[in-house]
Amino acid sequence: MDQGERTIYEIKVGDTVCLREGGVPMRVLDVYVASDGTRTADTEYWDGETNHRATYPCDALVPREPYVEED
Repeated sequence: MDQGERTIYEIKVGDTVCLREGGVPMRVLDVYVASDGTRTADTEYWDGETNHRATYPCDALVPREPYVEED
């Protein structure tokens, strides 16, 4: 899919997102415009053992329902 065909979502602090290609749910910690002009999000996620932080361009992310562990 080329960039012009993508739906752009308004990513906000506190949202749960994942990469367009899939992956684990991540929580958005901060959203800002990087020095190159790209709208960017700092995220964190838990892999079951360790808390990780990562930074992605907002257009690489899509909203996702938060993961809820059922009893």
